[in-house]
Amino acid sequence: MELLKQRFKASGAVLVLMIGLCGFVSVGQTTQTTWVRGKIQRQGKFNYPLSKVKVTLVPVAFKNDPKRTLQTYTRDDGMYDFRVPAGSYVLTVWTSERSPKNFSITVKAGSYFDIAPIRV
Repeated sequence: MELLKQRFKASGAVLVLMIGLCGFVSVGQTTQTTWVRGKIQRQGKFNYPLSKVKVTLVPVAFKNDPKRTLQTYTRDDGMYDFRVPAGSYVLTVWTSERSPKNFSITVKAGSYFDIAPIRV
């Protein structure tokens, strides 16, 4: 009986170790993401920030798939951000539902990817 308990403890320790290693391997395989940041401004003499403007971002390969589209709204300072993997995207600024403005961007891997202010 004592031998059986020792084997069970040993096999339990191996099982815990294997589960831990599986978790470690799966964490190591995650895709690195980048913060994409930008600002929307009203074009004019002072280029003041626009708040509550809808901004969407979708990978170019899925530009017609609403399930793949990320959406946010600009804050009071006109800033917006997304966290996405590196790649090619279509950024859309929705100042009106009838005439959104589309921009092609290529996000490079890194901590941050800043987009120049967009003036509308």
